[in-house]
Order: sequence, then structure tokens, then C-alpha cells
Amino acid sequence: EQAVDEGVTVTVDCHKHTMELRLLQKHLVTVKYPSDWGKVYPAFASAAGGSYDLRDLSCAPPPPPPTEVGCAAANLGQRGWRLVRHVIPGNTWHQATDQLIGTDVYGRPNGPRSPASFSVKYIDSNYDQFMFATGDCEKWLVAPKTSVFGWYSNADRQILKSSVSDVPYKARWYRRTNDKEDPWITLRDHSTSV
Repeated sequence: EQAVDEGVTVTVDCHKHTMELRLLQKHLVTVKYPSDWGKVYPAFASAAGGSYDLRDLSCAPPPPPPTEVGCAAANLGQRGWRLVRHVIPGNTWHQATDQLIGTDVYGRPNGPRSPASFSVKYIDSNYDQFMFATGDCEKWLVAPKTSVFGWYSNADRQILKSSVSDVPYKARWYRRTNDKEDPWITLRDHSTSV
């Protein structure tokens, strides 16, 4: 908002791309301007019946809509995340035995707060990362598909980002051929996380 003359006030709404001219608090006119203009030009003032200098009224580009990161983004379905497996809170674990290849199907998918465990088929899906998270998103990690797959025992595996680090790092995990409860994926080395 800018007072340009005695009793004359100009208000620019950068999000609606409008300029409003008021004289002695009485609304005179609202004019729409192109969304790609960074400044509101003096021509608008003269179009509204005056010759006021409005060059100081400018709008920065509108900020992008807020987006969540990490687990919260996944729960909102942002950034391409798709929830494919969920376990209810407590001392139970997934009944899946497919070692995360995406063939086990059970339960009824009902979002991140589902009262029942579920798993959907995703073996044929096109993806390159996994996100693992607690239901409250307090603990989570994102790892490349290549870090999760393969056979390994107490081996360093790449973590891209997690609730404990914004930068990539490694942790020792397990995914053994004959151990159907694997993989054992943890925020830190498995030996110190159990």
C-alpha cells in the first residue's frame, strides 16, 4: 500500500495481480494487470484518472506453494511418493515375505493412518527410491532402489536423506537370500539400532 497524494491510496495485490485506487477511503477503481509484470506501471494511475507515480510499487514473484519434505510429503502424496505398505502401530511387523520386491498383497489400502496393515503390488511400478518411515514421521529415510536391492550382510548401503541427516550417508544393513524377514533397514548401522 502506498499513499501517493493527500487522500489517495494505492493498494497492490501481488497474488491477484490487481491495483486498487482509493480517494479519501472511497474505492474508485480496481484494475487487473498482467501476471508477468514485476512492477505496477504509472499508466494504471492515469487510467484510473490521475497521474500518480507508482514505480515504487512492485511485486516480487509469488512464492511457490509450500510443500512438505520427507515423510510428511509422502503422507500427503507429494513429490511422486506412493504408499505401498503399511503396518499398524505396536509390536507387530509386516507380514510380507517378498523382501520388498513388491509381490505380497494383503489388507485394504487405506492411507498412512489406516487402522489395519496392508501391502499392494508394486513390482511392475516404475520407481527409483524407497522411503521407510514410522507412522508419526518421527523417523524416516529415503534410499535409492539400488541400495535396498541386492544381497548383502552387514554392508554399507546408501541413504539419500533421513530424519537424522539432510545429506547422503551410509548405514550397515542386511538383505540375505534365505531370510524372508529381510531386509533390515535402519537409520544407523543395524548392529547399533536393534
